[in-house]
Amino acid sequence: MLLGQLSTASNFVLEPALAQSSQTPPESGGQSDKAAGWRERETASPDCSLSIEKVSGNLILTIEALAPRASEPSIESRLSDLLQQDNGPISDEDVLLLEKLLPPGSPLPSQIKKNYSGAQKRYGGLSKRISDKDVAVIYTISRTVAPSTLANLPGGSRSALVNLLDYWILKPLGGSVQIIHSSVTGGTGTFDGVEEIEAYLNQKSRSRESNMSFQSSAGTIIASAKAQENKVTLQLALLRRVGSKPIPFFFSTIENADSPQLVSSAKWKLADKSIMALVTNNGQGGAEASILAFNAKEAKFIQTLSGAAIEVMEDLGQLGLVIKEPIGQSGINRPVFYMFSTGAGQMTELKSLRAPLCLQELQHLKFEARLKENLAPAKRFAIASLMLDCQGELAQEGLKIINEMKESPALRADKKLYQSVKSLLKEIERRK
Repeated sequence: MLLGQLSTASNFVLEPALAQSSQTPPESGGQSDKAAGWRERETASPDCSLSIEKVSGNLILTIEALAPRASEPSIESRLSDLLQQDNGPISDEDVLLLEKLLPPGSPLPSQIKKNYSGAQKRYGGLSKRISDKDVAVIYTISRTVAPSTLANLPGGSRSALVNLLDYWILKPLGGSVQIIHSSVTGGTGTFDGVEEIEAYLNQKSRSRESNMSFQSSAGTIIASAKAQENKVTLQLALLRRVGSKPIPFFFSTIENADSPQLVSSAKWKLADKSIMALVTNNGQGGAEASILAFNAKEAKFIQTLSGAAIEVMEDLGQLGLVIKEPIGQSGINRPVFYMFSTGAGQMTELKSLRAPLCLQELQHLKFEARLKENLAPAKRFAIASLMLDCQGELAQEGLKIINEMKESPALRADKKLYQSVKSLLKEIERRK
């Protein structure tokens, strides 16, 4: 995970690319044909937790994950405010404020504004929703040279340097700001290469293997999960003493799975057995957690959880899994925190976290702005359902939306959604 390599934040994803004539990125677009034939290598940089160079023809991209930088409270506060608004362009005033977060020696929007003139604007900014994270982007174009000009210079047979684009992604972390810096040289368009940068940042972390060990009276239990050929194999082996060979005693295969992650906690116990979760992606945009109980003699799966995504989370010393459960066909998910309950003998929801997790999800969705739009009924219902899971006035507002939807003639045409609305209202009535 790219952000995971930088901080405790989660996977970082960028949306599709900037168009050549745009000064701010559009909301959609496909990956360019130029993405084919890329050569990639890691570069040595002591100041970066990740430094990648990608080359295709005369197009050279660099992607650097810089260490978080301390920020003035007023600047980070303004950055956080910007990220609560709708996605879109950031004003020049805010761009010039946020440039104070960039490292010394960087091309700055204020310098570009002072030194360059012409019809094309050479700097700008925008806010984006990226992999469940809200970030700001600042870009500068500090050099543009026409290929025809270069052709008349000595050594004109070399590849033309058409532009030098710097693309900064800013994410507030609370007292500091995480920065990913990308730069582009070459190409034939002003924003060539941004599409490939975003595609690289958009890729999900794909682990091939995960291992854990557990101490038992019989020796060390070694758990190993490996991905290969669209399946994940899990093996448990017992190491009786140092220097001996582990003895496998449990083997299982999960089909249509990849990116294995083993998760466990010392508090996850069931009688004399330890509990472990094997989290995998299912290759269809979802994730699954297979819960295993085992000791040095036997092991068996006791539960399976699935959702749109699964994340590991710890709250007040309790390690658990956040399952993103889809709300109908809306594309919106409800986050539910599961921890292992010894009494229930399985993973159960920690209900005290439902309200804060749903509130966080609503904030990421920028729900207030979206409710003002002409939302599809399924999405409006999903947002209202998350509001109901919160407390106080927000829950009351969510209930009002649900009641309004029940009376909508248009909603009755969608029988499945209409039944979901009625069922939810009945459930609310039963709780009273």
